[in-house]
Amino acid sequence: TEENPDKIYNNGLGLTRAWLRRHEMPFDYITFTDRKAEALRNMEIESGGRVVLVVEDHPANTVQIVEAGYRVALMDRPYNQKTLLPKAEGDPDDYGVETFNQPIWNRALDSGLVVRVNGIREVPNLLL
Repeated sequence: TEENPDKIYNNGLGLTRAWLRRHEMPFDYITFTDRKAEALRNMEIESGGRVVLVVEDHPANTVQIVEAGYRVALMDRPYNQKTLLPKAEGDPDDYGVETFNQPIWNRALDSGLVVRVNGIREVPNLLL
């Protein structure tokens, strides 16, 4: 499913597929959207299956996905730690902090639905 695969990278779909294949990550759907929870529900309806894990690194996306009740493998990055870093001057990405605050972020991290991973190779073990 494509909403806007080139929003951040040219050939976003091709680059994403190549990255997933390079890391031997199976996938059924690739969706480019800011409406993560809605997209996950639509995938479940379309497939008749259930989303069991979402790989994410972005705090705002993680909050949205957790609030919808989905499990998240959170790629461990400096910008998604327990205490959110303030936006650096000149940084175009504030990681969505206008859509949530520190208590909401803490609630998402403490929900039991977030598992931090250091690398993509850890993700298949979460599916067992």
